[in-house]
Amino acid sequence: MQVDFINPGASNATSETGEFWVMVSEFIKAAAQDLEIDLDIHYAQREYVKMIDLTKKVVQNESKPDYLLLVNEKLIAQRLLKIVSGSDIKVLLILNDLTKQQKQEIMASEKLSRQLIGAIIPDNVSAGYLIAKSLIERGLEKKDTPLQMVAINGSRVTPAAVDREKGLHKALKKHSGSVKLRQLTYGEWREDKGYLKTKVLLKRYPDTDLIWAANDPMALGALRAVREKGKVPGEDIFIGGLNWSAKGLSAVEDNSLVTSVGGHFMVGGWALLMLHDFHKGCLEIKNNDPGIEIDVFRNIDKQRVADYKKYFGDQNWNRIDFQEFSKYLNPDLKEYKFGLESILAHIREGTANTEKGD
Repeated sequence: MQVDFINPGASNATSETGEFWVMVSEFIKAAAQDLEIDLDIHYAQREYVKMIDLTKKVVQNESKPDYLLLVNEKLIAQRLLKIVSGSDIKVLLILNDLTKQQKQEIMASEKLSRQLIGAIIPDNVSAGYLIAKSLIERGLEKKDTPLQMVAINGSRVTPAAVDREKGLHKALKKHSGSVKLRQLTYGEWREDKGYLKTKVLLKRYPDTDLIWAANDPMALGALRAVREKGKVPGEDIFIGGLNWSAKGLSAVEDNSLVTSVGGHFMVGGWALLMLHDFHKGCLEIKNNDPGIEIDVFRNIDKQRVADYKKYFGDQNWNRIDFQEFSKYLNPDLKEYKFGLESILAHIREGTANTEKGD
């Protein structure tokens, strides 16, 4: 079984967009090794034209993969499916689902729908909600008056960003009497943009209490701007991000960030495992259904960060035995359990067995 992954992100973990896409790749690599899958990863370096070029190279390669993992960044899925159409390569989308219009157009085309297996995605609405909920609860511990919030999303059109924004508004609606959103802006997922946007927002809204950011790099950029303003993060202004990045979790640990919501970098690895089971004939994925949402997002705050860093601070995903999560390899497994709790329980059990000499 051969799989290629067109990673839309940067291969350099120190880029302004952060280490997320490198984490995605490393988790997929660990899964591929356990499941004996031949995996190739190609980075587009945040250049969406390069995603097209890389897909063309995969299709034109003499040794073609059985499957291609793609991400619907900048709503590029149809263009990529057109390139793959006519080949024997099947496509599985991860992390970003198709929009309703994209789904209709692809399903109307036999040529395109024939290539598409489906989509495996995280619940990004819950992610946006969890960031906002953590910020609001922390803010209300300090203030009784209505809290003033500003928000920085990554994109106007990327499905993941759109859904995180929906989650933000869901939380705001639930706490409508306690918090007011002053402005929502967009930082292109970049730390430098998060910094610049926050400088403007703090000048415009000096009474800001909460800063909601759709990823850790933008949250860390906001953190720098807050400090430059002479404010104390975690005391005067509360900031929340998303990614479980090393820098983000360190900021949670020292109370600079309230939370880093995350777990979605694991989606690629879990999707590869589900693709393995699909390939073995024990899992059905229908391309005309909405994307399969998997429950991966969790909130890591100051209370939870130590436990996570104890087991995964070094990002050694080889500690996970991915075979244990496969329905094909474990016929009695009733449902997939991809949440952090299941993974940590699996790791602790393995550690206990090792200590016993099992």
